[in-house]
Amino acid sequence: MLIGTLHKKMKLFHSVVDEFKAQRGIGNVITTPIEQVCGDFDSLVLEDASGSIRLSGEGVPTHYLVSGIVIAVMGELQPSGEIEVHDWCPAGIPSFR
Repeated sequence: MLIGTLHKKMKLFHSVVDEFKAQRGIGNVITTPIEQVCGDFDSLVLEDASGSIRLSGEGVPTHYLVSGIVIAVMGELQPSGEIEVHDWCPAGIPSFR
């Protein structure tokens, strides 16, 4: 089980730096307006103070999750160095009863 902060890498998400370069005519930046920034090529990385690891597998809903949330994942380490997720759980707000 691993616990950390989720970072979602979105290939379609435009870079502010690229937008600035395009406005100033610097470099060969091609900007195309898109309606949706989530896509099939998105990936998830779990980060903590010791490092980061890529998450994969059917157990993690890439389209549903966003960057910045704290989650716990349970899965298996793959030879490629990523975790194949079997189950996950978001951090919740404790009840004050």
